[in-house]
Amino acid sequence: MRVNDHTDLIELRPHGIKGFLSAYVLRGNHVAIVDPGPTASVKGLIDGLGKIGVELEDVTYVAATHVHIDHAGGAGTLLKSLPNAVLLVHARGARHMIDPSRLWEGARRLLGERAEMYGEAEPVPEERVVAADDGMTVDLGGGVKFRIVETLGHASHAMSFYEEKSGGVFVGDAAGIYVMSCDVTLPTTPPPFFLESALESLDRLWALRPEAIYYAHFGFANNGERLRSYRDQLTLWGSVIAEASREGLAVSEIYERLREEDAMVRAAEEVFGRTPLFKENAVLSILGFLDNLRRSG
Repeated sequence: MRVNDHTDLIELRPHGIKGFLSAYVLRGNHVAIVDPGPTASVKGLIDGLGKIGVELEDVTYVAATHVHIDHAGGAGTLLKSLPNAVLLVHARGARHMIDPSRLWEGARRLLGERAEMYGEAEPVPEERVVAADDGMTVDLGGGVKFRIVETLGHASHAMSFYEEKSGGVFVGDAAGIYVMSCDVTLPTTPPPFFLESALESLDRLWALRPEAIYYAHFGFANNGERLRSYRDQLTLWGSVIAEASREGLAVSEIYERLREEDAMVRAAEEVFGRTPLFKENAVLSILGFLDNLRRSG
């Protein structure tokens, strides 16, 4: 899918799941891939690169917004086919790409069978890992470059990429899940989740006044205002879940309360129903807010 004259979206379909994962390809004189996805999607990503005319040897960066296996678990496998590329990752996530054993154990514990569906992450050679810092700029030439913006909250090793030519931001999971078909967002806040950090990260992104948001899950919106509405949504969820927790409600009851209070949840449910993936994200997101409450007292 063409996004603009220097950006393409390649839909990743782990085990055939549609409308779920986006990898982005930025092209200047050199090429960068943003969020390569899980191991199970690597072949599809490589096929997608061929379809848009990108030679594997022209890719110089694989840039991960964070190291969760659905976003970067396939990096080690992918780099075997990219002779000139390095992995760009947050400094706190670099060790988990070099030795992904703890990352894999954590994913299996949290996601269960879905982790197996994504596939186990292969190690990335240490010499091919670049630990990124907040504010670092990557220049692909031809007027295409992006700046790293640390966006903690969803993860302690998360960053977004502000691409200057289009005025867009690649947000990973920092701005939630986007449902293109009904133009709504949903929180994706599995434990450990840090609400205050997430809100601060959204403020940082909004300060850039972006013209477009490029979501990993799934697709893009030419409307930077969505960052503000997502911030309001996180605040609403925090308030509703805190009150529900004080009342001693179960997770299923908390979901029904959120459904009453948040029109976007109802709209998304009309599209997806309560499918396994939809329910899994809702439950994990609620658990992330509850985890944040416990830590904050």
